[in-house]
Amino acid sequence: MPKITKRGNKYSFRFFEKKGEKPTCFSFSTKKEAENKLIELQYKKEHGTLIPTSTQTVSQLLSKFCEEYGSEKWSASMFSSQTLLIKYYIEPYIGAWKIQDITPDKANSYIHTLKKVPAVETKYHKARTEFVTDATRQKILKLLRTAFNFAVKLDLLERNVFNKIELPKYKEKLRRAATIEEYHRMINYCNNDENRFLLIAIELSVSCSCRLGEVTGLTWENVHLDGSTPFIEIKQSLARESRDAIKSS
Repeated sequence: MPKITKRGNKYSFRFFEKKGEKPTCFSFSTKKEAENKLIELQYKKEHGTLIPTSTQTVSQLLSKFCEEYGSEKWSASMFSSQTLLIKYYIEPYIGAWKIQDITPDKANSYIHTLKKVPAVETKYHKARTEFVTDATRQKILKLLRTAFNFAVKLDLLERNVFNKIELPKYKEKLRRAATIEEYHRMINYCNNDENRFLLIAIELSVSCSCRLGEVTGLTWENVHLDGSTPFIEIKQSLARESRDAIKSS
């Protein structure tokens, strides 16, 4: 059993977490804390449940997570949106935190603090609110839950502290659909040679319930005019994605 030594106002001890490696130094404010931690480490080591101390940061974990998990599970658009959340709302605030030092209290404080973080505008995305919305905070928390579950499976952590945090509540706003009058106005406006392609796009969107990316992604191979019932096939969608997102998918 390692010996607890008092140095100044601290009580510390060295513990061999793995055979053949250098011991890890643990330091506490009271002797009781040091004794409890030593007993805990000794018990976990004897029962094979000890996870060695790691200096891995949140940024390092998320980099590994995106490379090994995201590239396998996410589409290109999903990869792009998730990496943007990491770049603008996670790494600047908790990226330097060591993953093993994060407590439920620190995790909850971070999620709560995001309410006062300014919403970021990018080249292709305009911020609609002054600060991060509850919907975005929910996406960030779900991302961190998945990333830290990934860390638990790799034995980098004993537990996922973000699983203890409640998802921010928000009311999803329904998008207003165009009225019949507005639809006829669009058709009348585009019913000329100059806007004939826009007219086709509107008709496909309304008649076939196609999204913008599905309409712009159509090729002649997807259009079938022969037979008694002409139809189109939706096999691809056009989207603006970063090179990294495309390479990962």
